[in-house]
Amino acid sequence: MRMFIASAFALCLPMGVLAASDDRSPPPKPAITCDGGLVYDSKTKKCIVAKDNRLTPDDLYRAVRQMAYAGEYENAQIVLAAMPQDDDRTLTYLGFTTRKMGDVAGGMAYYTRALQVNPANVLARSYM
Repeated sequence: MRMFIASAFALCLPMGVLAASDDRSPPPKPAITCDGGLVYDSKTKKCIVAKDNRLTPDDLYRAVRQMAYAGEYENAQIVLAAMPQDDDRTLTYLGFTTRKMGDVAGGMAYYTRALQVNPANVLARSYM
């Protein structure tokens, strides 16, 4: 019975909530780190620029997340600059890195913009 209730509850949640919950776990440590805002491409086994079309948006989000959690905020922002600026995930990580670099008001502004794009963005709400 408990399993049925839990399953029914999960089906009622918006998909954005379920997807965002995955972002709350600590990211795995990258096998190889790149400096200067470069992103490791596992296909070519090289560090490449974030604007390289071989990288998918998910590759970039993973790289930004790893950089942000490793405290490499400037590198994360270099990669974020190559990503869609109207995407709520980009805005959330811009808020996170901006806030961690000491600009709390700027970080809050990014979180607010992320929530305007996607009101169900749990990560942006939790960081606020």
